[in-house]
Amino acid sequence: AQIHICDNAGGVPPHLQTEIFNPYVSSKKGSDGIGLYIVKLIIEREFGGNIQLKSDRNGSCFILNFPAD
Repeated sequence: AQIHICDNAGGVPPHLQTEIFNPYVSSKKGSDGIGLYIVKLIIEREFGGNIQLKSDRNGSCFILNFPAD
């Protein structure tokens, strides 16, 4: 199963795209950068899935992949 969560808010800057799921990394001012890291941990540990980012200047898509039962 796959879930796509997309926006049109300008995308994640290229220099952060490989680091965005690490703790304390954020493209937003004033953010602690922990949210996507926790999402990644939950998807991997609790559901055996993974999360991917596809982003360009128009927006970002987070793709959540879950194994079939």
